[in-house]
Amino acid sequence: MLAVPFLASIFPALAGPAQDIAAEFSAVGVLPKVAVACAPLREALTLADAMGTFSDGAKRPELDALLTAMRDPNSEAQQSVDLDGGFVAIDAGETSIMRLPVKGGLNDAIAIFTKPDEPEWSLDGDRAVRIESNGKRSVLTIHEGVARIRTGPETTSGQIEKVPNALTELPDAPGCAMWLHGGDAPGVPTFLSHPITFWMPFGDGEPVELRVQLPAHRDRADRPTITPPLQVSSPARPNAVFTFGVPPMSIAQDPIVQKALPEMVRRQLTLGDGTEEMGAGTVGAFFTGSHQPVFVVAVPITDKRGRSVWRRRIQKEVDKAIGEAILDKMAIRTQVMGRYTTNFILPNGLTLTMRTERGAIFFGNSHEYVIPAAEGLGEPWLDEAGMEWAASHAVTVSGEAPLPGLAEPLKVQLGAGTEGDVLLVQVSMEPGLRDPQVAAAFRSMTEARKKRRSNKPL
Repeated sequence: MLAVPFLASIFPALAGPAQDIAAEFSAVGVLPKVAVACAPLREALTLADAMGTFSDGAKRPELDALLTAMRDPNSEAQQSVDLDGGFVAIDAGETSIMRLPVKGGLNDAIAIFTKPDEPEWSLDGDRAVRIESNGKRSVLTIHEGVARIRTGPETTSGQIEKVPNALTELPDAPGCAMWLHGGDAPGVPTFLSHPITFWMPFGDGEPVELRVQLPAHRDRADRPTITPPLQVSSPARPNAVFTFGVPPMSIAQDPIVQKALPEMVRRQLTLGDGTEEMGAGTVGAFFTGSHQPVFVVAVPITDKRGRSVWRRRIQKEVDKAIGEAILDKMAIRTQVMGRYTTNFILPNGLTLTMRTERGAIFFGNSHEYVIPAAEGLGEPWLDEAGMEWAASHAVTVSGEAPLPGLAEPLKVQLGAGTEGDVLLVQVSMEPGLRDPQVAAAFRSMTEARKKRRSNKPL
């Protein structure tokens, strides 16, 4: 089956727009197992080549033609393939499809898709046909500058009523798209039982996207309301910052999450005490402490109208909980450090400091970090761009990621949430993959990984 080996070889290049993939769904009649597309090809090949994806050469004749055309403008391959067009490959089990933009006619396409150790093509009117080594029939056609190979049955009896939103909602722009779907076949990992799509844009500053199609459920909001996080500062610079734009319990109560949790955990999460609506706007940070990793979390406390609750009222509720011996039952000891500051000593010896302020509770595992954060000292955990990112995602994590050979670490932002019945995860990097130094760092990592694989004993 010709498209599948090529699909495997081009996979690291992360190819193009989702609309090209969706256009072939009706031709295969079932949801494909794997699909990848690229537009424009030049951008995908250049990026993949810079990252070392093809450092050990091309294993398919069509891929070799593409790389030659990309690297050498004067090559013969440059006259055969159109690098400004889009590539598509689909594996649907019994049927596979591949499309490649070409500049010539049928004979030129045959030359591109011919390998010495493979069966030969035979002309059949305005198309070419060959029988693959596995007995399947491949048909090659040319239409409006696009060569298309279909391997498998020429017709299909299946029909797809609706293309999943996880694919149709991907951006319609130059970039890379991928589709994965294991279906309900035996042995398929749980995470592949629902369609998954991946998107990598070619435009600078645009986020990478991962979308997972979730089972429809009436209790899931089409677009959850996002509460911007509290603006918190510290004298020390955090290593990572996370935010919740929705109540954490609302995430835990989502049907897909509930299904994945053990029954005992599900029962514990069904509190029914009003905490289900708490936590939207929470922000937390991790630091490198002198003796241990440090975390500080700020949780907004508001009334039903969204107004900040006075600190006296918050502290009154804290004192009430202490007075009712609720914590004693949990073997948690308390130590009053001030009117609005309390230490909680857990059974394992860990001490948590809590400080109440108007409209917020601050807590963490270091008194020296919690108090300055509660008092607003130092620099903000999130800059303006970070606040905007957090205000548009249900959950975010931001931090820095060092790369070998890179003087400054990557600034990475991750955001996740649901849009209807689709889980959307976005990742933003600064600088991006198109930056020469970043590409070189990934290239060295790719080559090191290939070297380790080649050195493994058989």
